[in-house]
Amino acid sequence: MLLAVLAWAAYTIVLHKSDSLPGNALLLFFISLLGCVLTLPFYLVEYLLFGGFSFSGKAVGSILYLGVIATTVCIFIWNICIKAVGAVNAALFLNLIPIFGVFFAIIILGEYLFLYHIIGSVFIFTGVILGANSLK
Repeated sequence: MLLAVLAWAAYTIVLHKSDSLPGNALLLFFISLLGCVLTLPFYLVEYLLFGGFSFSGKAVGSILYLGVIATTVCIFIWNICIKAVGAVNAALFLNLIPIFGVFFAIIILGEYLFLYHIIGSVFIFTGVILGANSLK
């Protein structure tokens, strides 16, 4: 996990500092291709040990959601935001991801809202507001 965080930080900084990177669509293609190549061996091992997954509407829908919306669209928007507002400003709003996770878990999965969700959200919003104000 630490390696993933460091790689994401390096990617964000390089994206912000470099003017010689390809356009967003081509960059997204290369990121997706690299992701497929790097995860293929793990899928093959899992397939050999446990078998593949069954094709169902839920499985295909999940793969399409993760591949198209959660990855492609979000990374595309992230790339645009980094170039527009800079790495530090954009990274500040990554802290909102748990709040969106809770929101969508309640809406889509029927999870319940608990007091600790609210308390955590207040802390996150407070941190984002304080961080955004300190950047001005």
